[in-house]
Amino acid sequence: MVRRGAFAIFAARFVAGLRFLAGPLAGATGVPPPTFMIANALGALVYVPYAVGLGYGVGWRFGGAIERLFTRRVDHVILGVLVAMTLVLAAIRLLRARPR
Repeated sequence: MVRRGAFAIFAARFVAGLRFLAGPLAGATGVPPPTFMIANALGALVYVPYAVGLGYGVGWRFGGAIERLFTRRVDHVILGVLVAMTLVLAAIRLLRARPR
């Protein structure tokens, strides 16, 4: 990772699971701290405006449709799923607590 460490740290910003592992992995593989700080800062400078801009664009274009979908149909579906999950978890607990 030392050879391509800066690029790996920069690219890790764009992968959800790797974002928080970039620091420990860089330290474990011997990437110098200044290289890590520069690559991490550049990755953040590119990733944050990209993610915020994408979210803003989706919200601006599809915000009304998403809001209508959630207020009409999805609320009932989410409530049903939560009730079903609660019942399943309660049944599992009761079955496990029952003496054999």
